[in-house]
Formats: sequence, structure tokens, C-alpha cells
Amino acid sequence: MIDYLYGSKSLGVRNYTHELKHHMSASGLDVNMRGVGGVHVLSKMEQSQLRDHLLNCLPSNNSSVIHIQHDTLMFRGAGDEVDEMDNMCWFLDQMLIRYERVFITFHSTTEFSRQSWLKKPVERFMINILSRQWHNQVIPMLNRCKVLVHSEPHLQLLESQGCDSAQLFIHPTNRHCEPFKPDTRQVRVVIPGRLVDRKRVGQAIEACTCIPNSVLSVDSTNQSLYNHYTNYAADRNVDVNPIEWNLNSSEYLDQLSEHDVALVMYNDDVPLSGSVIDALRCGLIVGTTSTPSFKWFSEEYQCINTHAHHHKLGDMIMSQLFDPTSVTRDQWHADNYFVLSHESAQRLIEQYHGEPPVDLNGGTRDPLASPVTWTSKQTRMLPDHMVNTSECKEVQLYQGIPHVEYQYNLNPKMFDSGWTGLIHGPFIDDQTTLNIPSVDQLVSQHVFDKCVQLRVTNTKLKQLIEPHVNCAVHVLKLNTFVPVNQFDIDCFLSTDSRCIIHAGWWCKRFNSFNQLNVGRCWNKLMCSKPEEPTAELMDVAGDLHESVRWVTGAPNNCIHFVDQTTDDVVDEQMLHCIRSNIPVLIRRNMTAEEYLGEDYVLMFDDVTSAGELLTDNNIKLAHEQLKLIY
Repeated sequence: MIDYLYGSKSLGVRNYTHELKHHMSASGLDVNMRGVGGVHVLSKMEQSQLRDHLLNCLPSNNSSVIHIQHDTLMFRGAGDEVDEMDNMCWFLDQMLIRYERVFITFHSTTEFSRQSWLKKPVERFMINILSRQWHNQVIPMLNRCKVLVHSEPHLQLLESQGCDSAQLFIHPTNRHCEPFKPDTRQVRVVIPGRLVDRKRVGQAIEACTCIPNSVLSVDSTNQSLYNHYTNYAADRNVDVNPIEWNLNSSEYLDQLSEHDVALVMYNDDVPLSGSVIDALRCGLIVGTTSTPSFKWFSEEYQCINTHAHHHKLGDMIMSQLFDPTSVTRDQWHADNYFVLSHESAQRLIEQYHGEPPVDLNGGTRDPLASPVTWTSKQTRMLPDHMVNTSECKEVQLYQGIPHVEYQYNLNPKMFDSGWTGLIHGPFIDDQTTLNIPSVDQLVSQHVFDKCVQLRVTNTKLKQLIEPHVNCAVHVLKLNTFVPVNQFDIDCFLSTDSRCIIHAGWWCKRFNSFNQLNVGRCWNKLMCSKPEEPTAELMDVAGDLHESVRWVTGAPNNCIHFVDQTTDDVVDEQMLHCIRSNIPVLIRRNMTAEEYLGEDYVLMFDDVTSAGELLTDNNIKLAHEQLKLIY
């Protein structure tokens, strides 16, 4: 017997739980639904009353498994965030006494791990208190349970906080109807679910201005909020259609199926919205904001559109709306997602029965077991070997334009008046940056004429650009927020079969990896994400040598190889190695010396002799040198 416990605040969570129950029941499991009430009921309860209420929602029979569908306000009652954490820990402890196995699914990033809502000084004072309570009280309790999340960024967040019981889970679902056939006379756009401000309704309306002949369906239950956005839409000549969603899951999907496009534009990082899944089930084209989780979902499954700017998102949707090829491709990727979701559910069923935990991501962490099929772009697991420079602490804290080259491609008008920004390089295009403009191209287009202050990621780039600008140039040396598993030097040295990996594509020499001469005990691996142009660039550099294999992810305790085409770019693979203390065999250049130190032991000048540096003593010394950097 399995008990599902859920709140009724969110239409999406309720429908999600009902659908999960349906799937599990069809698999032969006996599942009970236990609703605890919505915000209007729970928010009036004091702590003791809330705890009694939660226990009373449990069955009297002897169920072996409880699966909690976490709602952000399920445990808060009439209290605050501190009370919420206390109540959740108390409840989980009670469940661990009563049930053989306790599962909890987080449907949103927990309030305790987000701090953007802390605005006032007294609230900012609470950050440390909440953070300590989360890490010292909640995380240890979660580690006694099975924690499921819906996106890789959310999984990484919990892991960085010390939660080692979190796993990625793909919600099982099926098609509800046939894919849509758009009516060229009118494009039916919808914001699924309840109308709330956090769905960026205004920006969804702005996106509709880029979709001609569109009409936007919006929930009208909250009349005052509906009227506000109706007036906002009228000012922008966007037609709005009121809709009242049916609480019955099947009928709700029927209503959704009457549309062509769904806009799900949350202003926070929702791990995965049920509205997105419902829209995919109904064959709609889906557009979302470019939050970390939605961006990950888009890259992983290729079936939704994401963009940071609402107008660009509208243009993106419009460009493929009546393109049969694009529509067919999106629907194929959506169907593939549904197949993967059922495989994920089967693994969850095994855990319900008490089978040993397995990778809910559906793939293997052994890269030697699963070579990449480039043409399919359907690898189950994105490699976790890289840190994007946009994830670096200094970039996220920087108040100017964090990536000038990228933003100029998106919106050149941003640079028409005084601005500050961060450039990443290279100064000169080396044919491995594809559509991102080089710095000298920006100089030739007078982009820096209005710049009042400029940041660069390395000293070499500072030297190159200073003669071309009339503002101060400062070096912003990059680090990263996210702690990762550290390199195990003892484990590495104890194995006879070793790996060295070339990862990424930005400003990389590919042919040099072919030239690298290592002993027979070494495996040479080439790794890339499905969306990266590594394969196309390899066509230019020459085919892989027979000693090199494509893989989907970097194995643990693997030496890395970096050979940049330029010395004015901070290599992301190098940053990953620094933060993880992974020995990296790297070509000597000014930026590598700036970040690693001039005496770094695994720095080569000639790739043909670079393999001679890979002695046990040098690898151990490189590991120790990296530990001293950050």
C-alpha cells in the first residue's frame, strides 16, 4: 500500500498527483490519495493544530510507503519560514516511524534555498538563521528519505547543500490528443493554470505582440487580477479571452487542447511546471522563460522553447509556428520525452518495492559503456564535466551586462547609452566561436563608444582591448558558486586503467588531442553535450584518431586535457578542474599561467611530448597545487 499526500493549493500539483496515482495503479500498485487542504485552510492553523491535522490525514491501515508531494505552504500553517522547517522535520520524523519508506517530491525550489524575497533589513537578518536551520535540521532529515526533483539544476542545488538522497525523476505521462494543426487565421495562445503575478503575465502579453492574429486565454477566476491584465493587454492591442479551468483533470486537458501555444513564464526557477507537461501532452508549442531548470529541460529534451527576453521568445515561436518541419521535430521530441518518463516511473516502482536505488536519470555514469550517437541528439544524460562561466560567482554578482558579446547579439539597443559590462573574449575570432561576435568585431562596430566601465576575465584580454576603448578596464577573475565532488588522488593512482578527457568546444584545438601520445594504460575520451557543435568542428580538424572515443559524460577521477586556440579566454574546463582539484594537462599560455600559476606542473608547450608529463608524481603534485588556488 502506498499513500500519496498532497495539498490542493496548486492545480498543477493536484493534477500531477492524480496522474501519478493513475499510472501506478495501472502498474498494479495499491495507491491512496490523501489531500491535506489548500492555503485557505492550512494558513489559519497554529502549529499544534496543523500537526494534528496532518496526522489525521494519514490512513489507519498499515501502508508501507508514503510519498509526499511537497507544496511550499503545506507545512507553514499560520507561522513563518522557521515554523515551516520545524513542522516539516517533525512530520518527516513521524513518517519515518510509521512507514518503511518515505519519499518526498519537491515541485518547486524550496523557499528556504531562495533568498531573493528577503528585501527588508530585518528580513535579510533572517538569512543566516534560515540557512543554518535548513542545513543543520532539514538536510539531515531529507537524507533519511528518498528525495525526488524534476530538474538537474534543482538536483545540483540540493546536492550542493549536502542532500545526498536527491534523485532526478521524470513524471510519467502520455499524449492527451493528437498534435495541433494551426489555424492560419488565428493563433490561440494560453497561460495554463491559475492567474498569478509570478507567471509574468505582462511579459506573456508582450510576447503575444510578436505573434500576429493571436488571442490570449487567461484564467478569470481572480476577477480583479484578470481585469488588470486585460487592460494591460488592451493597451498593447492583444486580445484576451477569459477561461475558467475545470478541476477535473481530463476536462482541464480538453480545454487546454483547444489552443496552439502555451506560455509558461515563471519569474522564479520552477524545477518543472505541470503546465509545461500538460501543454506538451496536448500537442501545443510551449514557450518559457530561460530559467536554469527550463533551460536544462529544453536542452535535455528539445521540446520546449526558452528565451530570456519575451520578444525574442515570441519571435522564436512565430518562426516555427507554421513551419511543418519544426512542428514535426518538436512533436517527435515530445513523444520521446513521454517514453523516457515511463522508464523513469518503472525505476520508481522498484524503489517503492524496496529495490536498491538506481539512477533515475535513465542512464549510466560509466562513459565507457555508452558512446554518443551524435546524429540523434537524444542522449539521456548531459555531461556534468563543465561549469559555464555564467555560473561563476563573480559573474552572478556583477551589476553590469554579464556577457557583452552574447547580449549584443540579442539586443544591440542595450548599448546605445552609457553601460558597464563584462567581456569574455576572444579578441579575434578564431573560427571556433561560431555565431558569437569576437571583441574586435564589437570594436569595429563602435559598441564600446558608450561604455563607462569594462570588466574582462583575464589580463591578456585587458591588454588587447585597452587601446581600443576610452573607459577603465578591470580584470574580474572567475570562481564558481557550486561545490562539486573532489578528485580522489588515491583512487586514481591505484587503478591500472586511466582516462584523460577532452571536453567542450569553445576556442579548442581538436586535432591536438589526436597527437597526444599516452601509454597503453590510458583511455583518450572526447566528450560533448548534444547541442554543442563539437562534431562539426571535428570535421574541420580531422577525424578522431582510432585511440579516441566519444562519450556522454566524464568519469570520476579522470585527468582533463585543454589546448586552447587563443590565450585571451578563460577555459571553462580549466575552471571545473580548479574547483574540483582535477589535474589538467593544459597548453601554456598567459591566461593559464594567470589562473593556475606559472609553476603548474602539468603545463605543456608541445603537445607531441605532453604525455611525458603524466607521471604519478606530477599528477599528485598538480592535484596539490590546485587545492591551493581557491
